[in-house]
This record gives sequence, structure tokens and C-alpha cells, in this order.
Amino acid sequence: MQVLRNYPTPDKIVTAGAEKIEGTWKSTMKRTAGIKRAQELVKVAGTSIGRKTGLVAAEASLQNLLSEYDLYSQQYQQLEQLMLELLQQVPHAEKLLDIKGVGLITAATFVGEVGDIERFQDPRQIQKLAGLNLVENSSGKHKGKSKISRRGRRRLRHGLFMAMITILATNSEFRHLHKKNITRETNPLNKMQSIIALCGKLIRVFYALLRTGRDYSAEKMLGDIEQGMKAAA
Repeated sequence: MQVLRNYPTPDKIVTAGAEKIEGTWKSTMKRTAGIKRAQELVKVAGTSIGRKTGLVAAEASLQNLLSEYDLYSQQYQQLEQLMLELLQQVPHAEKLLDIKGVGLITAATFVGEVGDIERFQDPRQIQKLAGLNLVENSSGKHKGKSKISRRGRRRLRHGLFMAMITILATNSEFRHLHKKNITRETNPLNKMQSIIALCGKLIRVFYALLRTGRDYSAEKMLGDIEQGMKAAA
């Protein structure tokens, strides 16, 4: 971003040179890419096949885009701050953020779509609200496979699904459950089925935190699952 703001064309990058570019980075950033990255940038810019005419208009257009980016970034930060303030007004809602991989948008989406958690007596009601409950695709004598109903709040369902993708990339306990789902000897799930199942698990965890106000515990969650599997056996 600093290169685009200060040296918006390949010619200006080459003219500035690696040391000046690195100096710009050091004056505006806490961590810089270093002289080697600056030298690589200058080398590549020297062989650029970019446009050679109309550069004044191109630079003006680029600066307008950067100004728009700054405006949208500022508005996004303001919106995040507003979401946080509203989330803090909901009892125990901040505890959702203690789960690694769960961000402000996920927590705010869940609380906003579900509303007062006290109106639900069981987390399966929220699962149905999200359209993540299983239904059997059958007619007459034909008995088809079970699939999620998709009847419910699409924003809630989409938010949970996208949250689980992030959670599986950063959260060791949910990644452990995912691995068990797809590698278990009896009735293993494919990856998509496992993600849907874990969305249901996330709903149950959210429900428990909001209803009880307890702190999230990865050990307790995994322990409860292990006990459930032993009981089923």
C-alpha cells in the first residue's frame, strides 16, 4: 500500500531505487519487508510491460481508489466498534469470543439472528432455525438419504458455515473433532458432512455459554463428547 501511494508506476519505483523505498517503509511501518524485498521490487519494475502512456490519469485513478479504500476501512472499523458495543449489551455474549476462531462478526451474527437465548429450551431449536436440522429425502416407498433442511434463516446458516471454515483452520479442538468424524471406523463422514455436524456442535456450545455464562473450556467440550461416545457404545 505504501508503494502504491508513493511510487504508483513502475518507472517511479525504478527511479526511487531500493534504498529510498525501504526508507519509506521504515518511516511509515513498524515492520518492513527489508532491503532484499525492495531490491526485488525494483528489479521486477524494471522489466514491467505496463502502460507507458496516460500515466497522469492512471495515477489519479489509483489515488482515488486508495482514498476509497481508506474510507471503507474507516467505516468498517466504526461498524466493528458498534457491533462490539451492541454485543456487550447482551448477557454473556462476549464469552463467544473466547473460542479460538470465533470473531466479532460470527458472534454478532449469531446473537442478532437468534435473539433472546432464553426463548429456546434446546439448542436443536436453533439448529432448526438455521436450517441445519436433518430431514429425510423420501417419497412413497423410496427412502432417500438424509440432508439438511435449509429451511430457516439463511444468514445464520451461512454465518455458522463460514465460521466453521475459519475455526477448523485455527482451533485445535474442533480440528480434532473434524478428524475423528472423517476417520472413524463406523459410519465415517465426508468433509462436508463433518463441517455441518460441527456447525451443530458450535450451536450447542454457543447455547451453553449464553444460557449459563460459564467460560468456554476446550477440555470440557472434548470430555463431554468422549463420555457421550462411551455411553453410546
